[in-house]
Amino acid sequence: MAAGNGEAAGASAAEKKVECAMVSEAAEEVAAVDEVVLDAAEKLQPEVVEEVLKVEVGKREEEEESGRMITLKSSDGELLDVTEASARQSQIFTQLIDSGSADPHILLPIVDAETLKKVIEYCDKHATDSDNEELENWDETFINELYEDRERLFEVIKASNYLCIDGLLNLTCDKVADTLKTKTLEEIREAYSIHNDLTEEEKEEIRRENAWAFKRRSKGVKRMQSDHREESGRMITLKSSDGALIEVAEASARLSKTIGNKIDDGRTYPYILLPEVDAATLEKIIAYCNQHADKKSDTVEEKEYLKNWDKTFIDEVAGDTGFLVKVVTASTYLKIDGLHDLACLRVTEAVKEKSLEEILKAFNVSE
Repeated sequence: MAAGNGEAAGASAAEKKVECAMVSEAAEEVAAVDEVVLDAAEKLQPEVVEEVLKVEVGKREEEEESGRMITLKSSDGELLDVTEASARQSQIFTQLIDSGSADPHILLPIVDAETLKKVIEYCDKHATDSDNEELENWDETFINELYEDRERLFEVIKASNYLCIDGLLNLTCDKVADTLKTKTLEEIREAYSIHNDLTEEEKEEIRRENAWAFKRRSKGVKRMQSDHREESGRMITLKSSDGALIEVAEASARLSKTIGNKIDDGRTYPYILLPEVDAATLEKIIAYCNQHADKKSDTVEEKEYLKNWDKTFIDEVAGDTGFLVKVVTASTYLKIDGLHDLACLRVTEAVKEKSLEEILKAFNVSE
């Protein structure tokens, strides 16, 4: 019996030793893990920690934005709720939200409910979708549907300008330009249900002031003169959509990425065909290219000279709004970035902060 008790005691002691060894081994493993964690934490740069925190804070702010609702009150008294993320598509709304002036609602004294709904529709889509291709397709459908109601289109232009929603303003202004680019003045009047009340004397005055846009184009090749033609290199012949052949210095031609690519590919003989640009528009564009190819803009004085020249140039072009739209279209096709920006800015200025009647007047038509 005593022997049995001794064996049991021995077994118990052995088990305890095993348990102690296992505990000791586990403790060593935990200590090793802690050491690795502490070592990693010491090596982690403070700027990395700060960046991680910024990302986390940004995520939380986005979640809060997408959840919080902002109430808008239209000019005709209707209250419409919109998510904060959508509201922040407007620079005006963003300022009011950040300054704490969005409660209980934001009053919009010049935007009616139906127009505001279209604006919110645009903002909702652009606040929640980051796929550029998907947004382009959606924008095209949106603006085409909006164009069916011309009066509403102009109201949205006014609202997007008032609310400083640049994307929507550009989209709607581009649509107006697109609808005019292939139309005569008479077709524009018909499309917008307006009549011409200009007298013959007033029409003649417009023709005199913008004689360059009405003069006949001579047949054959017309050389566009440049103050520094000899320094500009070889001449490139361009053929307009209406068959005019016009020569231009290569230096000037290369301001167009489209023409520059054709020159580099050796596709200049006997001429470069431009099926999207008529002769009158092409000559005006070449005048711009000659000026910018010939004049340097390294000094403050040179930059100021070109700035003043551009202003005079675009003022002349904008004297005939239909012609201005042609210049916008041609500069897009030819990829002349400076001219495109200059002309688009003038189109935008023609409709900014204007009523429907003022917009029609800006495009040289009247009700």
